[in-house]
Amino acid sequence: MMEVIRLVSVAPLDGSAVIFNMNGAEESILQAAHGFVSSHKEWAPSVRTMINLEGFGGGGRELVLQTGPQNGWIASAYAASAPYPFANTIAEEIFQSGVIAGDTDFRVYRDFGGIPGIDMVFVSENGHVYHTVRDDISHIRIGSLQHCGENVVAVLRALSLELKFHPVHDSKLGQSAINSNHPLKDQRVVYYDILGQFMLIYSESVSGCVNLSVAVATLLWARHHQGWLLGRALVCVIGSNTAAFLAPISLGLLLDYFCPMVWFGCPSTVPVMFGALSLSALIFARKRLETSIPLSDPLKREDLLFSAAAVSSAVVIIFGTCISVRSVYLLSWQIAFPLLARAILHRLSKQPTPSALLAAHTLGSVPTFLILAQYYLIMHSILFPLVGRSGTELPPSVLAGLICGLYVSLGSVTLSTLTLSPPGGLSRAARCGLLVSAGVLGVLVLGRLAFSVEVPKRIFMQNVLRRYHSEDGTINREDGGLWVNAMDMSGLGPVEPYIQGLSTAAVVNCSDVPSHRYCEMPWYFPLSFAIKNGRYVEHRDVAQGFPGWAAPVRVNLVAEHKMDGVRRLEFAMHGPSHMSAVLPNTLSGWSLGKLPPTRPDCDCHWVFYNAGVQKEPWKFWVELPRNERLDLTVSGQYPDLVSRRETDPLIQTTLSALPDWIAPIAIVSTIDFHVF
Repeated sequence: MMEVIRLVSVAPLDGSAVIFNMNGAEESILQAAHGFVSSHKEWAPSVRTMINLEGFGGGGRELVLQTGPQNGWIASAYAASAPYPFANTIAEEIFQSGVIAGDTDFRVYRDFGGIPGIDMVFVSENGHVYHTVRDDISHIRIGSLQHCGENVVAVLRALSLELKFHPVHDSKLGQSAINSNHPLKDQRVVYYDILGQFMLIYSESVSGCVNLSVAVATLLWARHHQGWLLGRALVCVIGSNTAAFLAPISLGLLLDYFCPMVWFGCPSTVPVMFGALSLSALIFARKRLETSIPLSDPLKREDLLFSAAAVSSAVVIIFGTCISVRSVYLLSWQIAFPLLARAILHRLSKQPTPSALLAAHTLGSVPTFLILAQYYLIMHSILFPLVGRSGTELPPSVLAGLICGLYVSLGSVTLSTLTLSPPGGLSRAARCGLLVSAGVLGVLVLGRLAFSVEVPKRIFMQNVLRRYHSEDGTINREDGGLWVNAMDMSGLGPVEPYIQGLSTAAVVNCSDVPSHRYCEMPWYFPLSFAIKNGRYVEHRDVAQGFPGWAAPVRVNLVAEHKMDGVRRLEFAMHGPSHMSAVLPNTLSGWSLGKLPPTRPDCDCHWVFYNAGVQKEPWKFWVELPRNERLDLTVSGQYPDLVSRRETDPLIQTTLSALPDWIAPIAIVSTIDFHVF
């Protein structure tokens, strides 16, 4: 960022000013970005577009995660200017669907400020150490910074030129960033890079025409086959694809039940173990199902199977285009080039030999294989490190199996030439695939390679003080202890030998306590649906186990008003910079804006409060029926423990006993249960 500032100051942009907003508080639900958009009355209204720099890892290439939707002019500027493009519509649609648990400041600028822009995210390296103590400068290559900087500066200048040549003359945000003369203003576009060398970009309407043209060409190619034969071939293709898809998922289910995360330390084994099984399942299923096709000529049989695979993909293309799924361009790629290669071959030779057909088909499949390989590496870089920090309920091996099964199924068009193999060759290949899959699995299980220094196991530890208050404010009961949660599906089993008392500690079960108390634990974020089976190692002596500097939240009932069957309670809370309140579902109103629906995981309201330098009391009021009592749960969090670790003996002792392949996050927390 500093180098970009230097370059822009030396060679200013043509006609545009630049605001460099190096904000924090992203991990506090994007508060700083929201503060800028909603509160900076002088600068925020003047912003026409923005570039958001983000990271899912500590280096590598920066992927364009999203640009819109309906801001095609920004994607066009990126495509025309970025010297090292790395972007595709599939990543944008997957991220905006919510499948990936993550968020960036881009959403705040877009949704609350109406500001169009581009979201660029480091994804390619070091995702396993991201947000751990090992996430340091030594894990970032200088080439990554150079690569990112050159792209950012080039795109920044391109966006400036777009704003200069398509100006507006009002102060509105968002869609008024450029005038209506721009050909891609307000349009959804399809875009993707070709191996990082250049980009293709075209409007969604053009994409629809291309997709439908490929689908029509496929149907015309398949029209010379008899309908009943094509139907049997479709059954063969769909059945074998289903087997290829389900086999690795089934293996994933077994692994997640018996030995979850077994491959996590060696993610490069995933395509070998799951991919070999998927391919073997496809071969076995196809060999069995092909017996229903009464064609002895291998060339006619191969063309029939290719046509069936292409027709099944064409149906998906038509359906996806009709419901505006832009990512179906990948299927168009998968069909178009092999189909073109076959058309050229048949133009050159009326009766091509098997070797000529195999060569033409392989040549036509190269673009598909290259694109699929590139996209697999992107998913590998994002999703596999993510399963190590996404909670105990996400099945990592099922996800890995699903990805590999999907890839083999997508490649069914390119695998049609398998039927040209010599007798017995396919069976031997399938058996070899099973042996490879079993061998890799055996090495992983026996080698216990799930975690390492560079691929650590993440846990979240909180030194907790809990206090239960009566209606007059006195403390009825209090306890304290170490609350430990795992961040992946393998749970706390691997950690038990290193934390005293963990193996015999009570499991925190949210169903055993009233829902409005949210597990009776001081959650930093409300994630009880994603992180389960944490354990609470209770102290024998609360005063000795809990640091004195971490004062609990002090709750003052400032005023109480009763009116028209409603009871209003006004509060002032004094505590640390991070506090949260859990309120019951009986509320009828509050001072925190429109009262939202209750959370589905607790049937309650969970409110997060975060302050900056100023530590003024948190003031708010709530309303509930006149005769209802209010159960109020308040938590205080002290995340700045790094500077105070030496003054918390429990945390210090626990951390010193952990091996280097465990990456802990440790904080001090308090929780108080009040009744008013």
